[in-house]
Amino acid sequence: GFRLYEKWGADSEFWHWDPWEDESYDTMGDRAVLLQSIQNYRAIHATQQFEGFPATDDVCLTEPRFGEQLIVDIPEGQEVCLGDIYGVPGGKLKIQVTGPRKPCKYLDMKNNTKYGLRGIRHHTRDRALAGWFCAVLQEGRLKEGQSLQLEQRLHPEWTMAEIATAVFAEGSRREIMMGKASWSRSIFQLQELVNLKYLIDYEWKEDLRAILRRMKKHLGLLPDIKIAKYSPFVLIPIIATCIIP
Repeated sequence: GFRLYEKWGADSEFWHWDPWEDESYDTMGDRAVLLQSIQNYRAIHATQQFEGFPATDDVCLTEPRFGEQLIVDIPEGQEVCLGDIYGVPGGKLKIQVTGPRKPCKYLDMKNNTKYGLRGIRHHTRDRALAGWFCAVLQEGRLKEGQSLQLEQRLHPEWTMAEIATAVFAEGSRREIMMGKASWSRSIFQLQELVNLKYLIDYEWKEDLRAILRRMKKHLGLLPDIKIAKYSPFVLIPIIATCIIP
């Protein structure tokens, strides 16, 4: 598990919310909470690529850069995996990891870095350093210094870094430069990942479905869809007859 940093998220309450039940709620349930780790901050700073990026833990905690709700401390050697379920010992809160955060252009703007391959958006996206999203399975509270304990690990093979690398760091040079999702591994691995119900649909599964369909079509696993040809239709005037008694 990992510990909530004492200077961030002093007393937070989280809810389970089903967007299908409440159409007015425009935040997707599988992106309910964004977590970031102090280890990711340290890894980014260690590259010395981004001037002005927080150099100490204290600055990271007081000037967070990723829009995260929680900053956590992950014990050395531990990974965060898709589908992981974490709970608060003695508490009710349960959250489930749904995938890496895919940062947008505003991350470069927020950190005053260049767009493209030299920006922090590209650097963190390809390495899963921009945090990860969780769904709230059970409502509860989380306070300073409390721990989130790993209760169930469903897919140890799909770490956040493994997913990000497979989708954004192994494509063609053009795809990598454009930040376009791609897949160069086996179609069976892609099908497995798409079938995992925990993976975020928006920006992840929806892109992977499109790639999977193209791969299947290329391999002849999908039938060609032919558009039916219709003859021009003829407009027939309708004459209304009014009968007066």
